[in-house]
Amino acid sequence: MSIDMLLFDYRKPEEKFFRNFNNECYHIKFFNYSLTPISVQKLPKETLENITVISVFITSKLNKDVLKNFKNLRVIATRSTGFDHIDIEFCAKHNIAVFNVNNY
Repeated sequence: MSIDMLLFDYRKPEEKFFRNFNNECYHIKFFNYSLTPISVQKLPKETLENITVISVFITSKLNKDVLKNFKNLRVIATRSTGFDHIDIEFCAKHNIAVFNVNNY
């Protein structure tokens, strides 16, 4: 069984890394746009109900209006040192772990 993951707003080197990393343990879907209150509406209901991991950059705005759409989300990995684009309080209340990078 693989873990479903969504990767938003990626750069070419990140895409290469994640495509090489994408093995039988992970099923990664790539989106070249940011995750926002508008773009979350583009995602199929099945994806919103089943996805457990998302990876974003600072251009994504993960407020409660975005996050409440993901019914089984457990991990947010931001590919940035900062995480002020993520509603940490909402994540804590809903047992969603948030990871960021320490430095570049």
